[in-house]
Amino acid sequence: MKYFFTSFLIGSIIFGADFTNNGATLTIDAGVSITATGSFDNSSGTITNGGTIELTGDLINNAILNSESESVIKLSGVDQSISGGVYENIIIDGSGTKTLSNNTVINNVLDLRNGSLDLNGFTLDVNGFVEYNGGELNVNNGILNISDVISGCTDPYAENYLENANMDNGSCEYPDNGNYALSFDGSGGSVISLANLEINPTDSITFSVNFKLEDYIHQADHNHIFDFEGENIRYTLVAGTSYIEMRIGGNSFSFDIESLDDHWHNIIIQSTSNSVIIILDGDTVLSESWNNFAIEHGLISGQYGNFIGSQEPGDFGYYIKGKLDNFIISSQLLSFDDVINNSFNNSLVAHYSFNSGSGDVLYDHSGNQNHGTINGATWSTDVPVLGCTDPYAENYNENASIDDESCEYPDNGDYVLSFDGVD
Repeated sequence: MKYFFTSFLIGSIIFGADFTNNGATLTIDAGVSITATGSFDNSSGTITNGGTIELTGDLINNAILNSESESVIKLSGVDQSISGGVYENIIIDGSGTKTLSNNTVINNVLDLRNGSLDLNGFTLDVNGFVEYNGGELNVNNGILNISDVISGCTDPYAENYLENANMDNGSCEYPDNGNYALSFDGSGGSVISLANLEINPTDSITFSVNFKLEDYIHQADHNHIFDFEGENIRYTLVAGTSYIEMRIGGNSFSFDIESLDDHWHNIIIQSTSNSVIIILDGDTVLSESWNNFAIEHGLISGQYGNFIGSQEPGDFGYYIKGKLDNFIISSQLLSFDDVINNSFNNSLVAHYSFNSGSGDVLYDHSGNQNHGTINGATWSTDVPVLGCTDPYAENYNENASIDDESCEYPDNGDYVLSFDGVD
């Protein structure tokens, strides 16, 4: 069945078949959409599109189809053809291939979300930019002219790196092969180097990492979990035989621990210009503030370098013997709930999930390309498990190593306890 129009049209309409305009003058206002589950055929007449035309069939234009500045044509079918014309924004979605049937001009954005667009020997002029959001563009003996920006993943380390992209659109994808950690053997040859790490000036900062220490080694019986020594400031986290200490600039903030327990833990360090809070496994273990000086957060990489698992590589540094997982650096104050729920609010400086499971690159999933180089550390499947660690809870997880505050207890209504006054 086809729908034919011979008069003025304004509105949002869904057509359960083909749409055919047979001589009418149609206007689709801004914010209004026409959806056709078949083809969209402008056989004759004039259509002015200020809204959205979405179709699963062919786009046929044998008359006048005007496209206003914010208008969109979305092709969301399987295999579709596109008549030549001048359009503002085109979205390629759905599976299969969308094929040009004549020369085409796109004045603003070509958004490739799914499937592919095949030029089929014709010329496509994009006067704005192309966004590669999962789809493909096949030139196929045609001519592609892009006058502005090609948007896509610009990181050569990413799995979906787009060589000709000149604007990163945040779509980079990195290997994620399951849950892994990295194991450090306590030698100067077991370290991760973050040569390119930079932290822009910020009013606040958060570091979070999961750690499992097996032994204290080398000088002073303490482990350097990480050490970032820039030209302007130094951030260092160390774990000693009976304490854990965060060093920021020339200031030290430490709390006591009972002993090395060879268990997984999560530690979060929050800091502003005049405060530091340390959270261990969801519990606040240190909170300090002051008014007589201010810490200027940020990091300008310097000659001494930035390292995870060591103070610096070599025979005379401080190292760790143990495992690390899920390292996060944020320019905002993140809580324990934020960390375990991955609620970062676009504040990430770096996020190392440790989940590639192979190779010598520690991938940064923040989008900032602060990747690390793994030297000597080995991949391990001994990883922290989040869950309820209380045996009295209904959802107790005997395999959980870090409590995620999810424990549930019996609640069978409102009750009180009665005491008889007798011992």
